[in-house]
Amino acid sequence: STKYQDVPAGLAEAWIWVAAQEKKHESWLLQRLNELNQAVDAVEVSLNLHHSFSKCESARDFAFYIADAEERGRVGAERFAEVLRLRDPQTAEMFAKIALEEREHIALVAKYFPS
Repeated sequence: STKYQDVPAGLAEAWIWVAAQEKKHESWLLQRLNELNQAVDAVEVSLNLHHSFSKCESARDFAFYIADAEERGRVGAERFAEVLRLRDPQTAEMFAKIALEEREHIALVAKYFPS
């Protein structure tokens, strides 16, 4: 069951897949922070994105909203990869892989809500 009535066939399953991918990315980030002896509780976290999802009134709105957030995350990950390339190649590679995988998530909006 979903809160939206306009979810195209297959999209709910795609969202579940994206959530699993994001959980994988989180585990990579947490593992790398641990390897760098960076306390996770010292990393500032915001729930603004999570709270903003509730403002979406349709599956289409949510899909475009999350794709925009994914795009910002992809750009940020690419920038981190570039900046860290020489100083911390392992972390740079992780961010590059995350950025690449974000492209698949972003593409879902065009697949399920073509212009």
